Amino acid sequence: IRKLNNIRRFSTQDVKRSLMRCSGKTILSTTKVYWVKAGAKGDGTSKENPAGNITYILRTYNLTNAIINVLPGIYNQYVEDFPLKIKYPNVTLRAINGPDKTIISWPLNRILLFDFVSDATIVIYTENVTIEGFTIADGYHGIVTLDAGCAIIRENIFRNNSYGIITFSSRNVIRNNIFLNNDEGVLLDSSYNLIEENTFEGNTVGIIVGGYHNIITKNVMESGIVLYGLTEDVTSHVIDTSNLVNGKPLYYYKNQVNITVPKNAGQVILANCRECM
Repeated sequence: IRKLNNIRRFSTQDVKRSLMRCSGKTILSTTKVYWVKAGAKGDGTSKENPAGNITYILRTYNLTNAIINVLPGIYNQYVEDFPLKIKYPNVTLRAINGPDKTIISWPLNRILLFDFVSDATIVIYTENVTIEGFTIADGYHGIVTLDAGCAIIRENIFRNNSYGIITFSSRNVIRNNIFLNNDEGVLLDSSYNLIEENTFEGNTVGIIVGGYHNIITKNVMESGIVLYGLTEDVTSHVIDTSNLVNGKPLYYYKNQVNITVPKNAGQVILANCRECM
């Protein structure tokens, strides 16, 4: 195999270092904790006095360095005022009993504005937001990140959405989620993201990758990955053979000549390659 001249060189470690501050959070002594239970009548300041919806917490309090614990229930258009907008930094929104028991749903039987924000179920506007443990279902855009670097989206189920996650901000971590029967699982329109250990089943497309220097590893898919962008962008990513498509390795080649495609490939991506068999 003969390599073409690289258009852009970078270190995988550089990309990983840029994500290190997104890999976890420190619970501060000033962390505020709020509670939500669908239909409750409280102010959300204790587990014994939960607010009746997530919307109330997001609109009422200064949530910088806050944790919002959401108790089991169905949080739909009869409970919430969508989209749910997270505008304070260092917020954790978590379902404490997991995605099977805690569902956020904004069904598509409504008028769509075909706007990334207005049609989203959850919009993240700021840095260092974590969303974990929910089923996010039946919507147009499940989660959209705007000026929201270092979002951590983990251990959720995205089901029956047009798009599960759309990122317009960079340096996000999307880890250990399940994407079921969405049109598109993840759309990356940003850079320096880590997409790791997710499962994609029944989606039209698993991951659509724009931007540059994204790391995609250890995902299990049926419908694979689509790249778009300039040559220097589509050749900048780290996509390794730990990604499986229909149980077989995904091979991503960039800037190479005279490649023989492996027979055991689940998917082959050729970025700026030629004379391949």
